[in-house]
Amino acid sequence: MLQRIPRQHETDLQFIRRLAERNGFVFYVEPVTFGVNRAYFGPEIRIGAPQPALTQSLGPASNVRSLSFTNDALAPVGTRGTFIDPIFKLSIPIPSLPSLRIPPLARSAAPAYRTVQLRDTANENPARAATAAAATVTRAPDPIEGSGELDAARYGSVLRARRPVGVRGAGTTYDGFYWVKQVTHTIKSGAYTQQFSLSREGTGALLPVVVP
Repeated sequence: MLQRIPRQHETDLQFIRRLAERNGFVFYVEPVTFGVNRAYFGPEIRIGAPQPALTQSLGPASNVRSLSFTNDALAPVGTRGTFIDPIFKLSIPIPSLPSLRIPPLARSAAPAYRTVQLRDTANENPARAATAAAATVTRAPDPIEGSGELDAARYGSVLRARRPVGVRGAGTTYDGFYWVKQVTHTIKSGAYTQQFSLSREGTGALLPVVVP
């Protein structure tokens, strides 16, 4: 059994991002208050107070200019691989492990129709082999993704990335809570808009209501 020690051949930021990806984690730095930032390295924990809902097709309550969704049934993956027991020299299969993204945001998680063969786990120890399997599942994109643009004045707040947000007015399949992946701000004279992208692991609302 080989014991490998990661070596750095890139910038510090590239190195820590590579370590995060290898373990199925995320790394980012975000502002907290004036002169204070927070760095996070770990699994993507999708908890927190929900932001005001993104609303479409509800007349005066609507606050988005556009909102569309895609459903990629082949996005989720399962894994198949083995590692060698260092004592008995037996090939032991690695079970397909769940994603490290928690908690779930959808009522029905999409099944994994694709299987990824883990080709570098044979010489790893059991813990590292299991980490590789979990990281592969976690790195796969969510099957449900949304994108659109909101009017910040009608929204009454600033939509922030890496926070949950509710969606209403999109129908029973796509209503509910999502994880905000990215937000881009556009400010010009007389207008403030935000372009956003959302994702979650399946269809259907987990809860019957969202925060208005």
